[in-house]
Amino acid sequence: GRIYPTKGGPRRSPNLLVPSAPDALSFQNLVQAHVVQGIRKRYHIPMHRVRDALAYLRDSMGNLDLLASEKFYHDTEHLLLKVQDRLISLSERGQTVSETVLQQYLHRIDYGKDGFASRLHPFFYTATGQLYEPRHIMIDPTIAFGKPCLERLGVKTEIIADRFFAGEPIEELSADYGAKPEEIQEAIRWSARTAA
Repeated sequence: GRIYPTKGGPRRSPNLLVPSAPDALSFQNLVQAHVVQGIRKRYHIPMHRVRDALAYLRDSMGNLDLLASEKFYHDTEHLLLKVQDRLISLSERGQTVSETVLQQYLHRIDYGKDGFASRLHPFFYTATGQLYEPRHIMIDPTIAFGKPCLERLGVKTEIIADRFFAGEPIEELSADYGAKPEEIQEAIRWSARTAA
């Protein structure tokens, strides 16, 4: 949650997501946060709709695990859950809605055989507000202990960035890892972004 001013003094809104452990996020928590951020940033869905949808999901399912499920969708107005070939609007407390076009945030999540997120291909916004979309970076809890890596090579982005910031040129790093220059550049951008 966040602290906001009121006439009666500062108040704190309840957390949207509940961490799996008091001092750490699970991979599923990370995917849930990715989905919620995508919904808010990309489509400017009002926070009250997001809160209502998450409350309905918590009330009806007992938790927010389905945010990391391939059954979860959203469009510019609704947060949706696919149940037996029907889309249920979580933001409209269970109303059925027509099929919508899936958007780019959910396409960046790979799902396992169990139907839950197994790999995340994060992206971020540049300083100019443009969405940066290549899928070179992955976060997979079974590879490098869930640290961001180059997908094709499994090399942690922080290792590449450390070498670059120590003075090694992109061309040399590309040759050492057998990587494309754009993969090296994305690893550096990702690590620089997360360090900021």
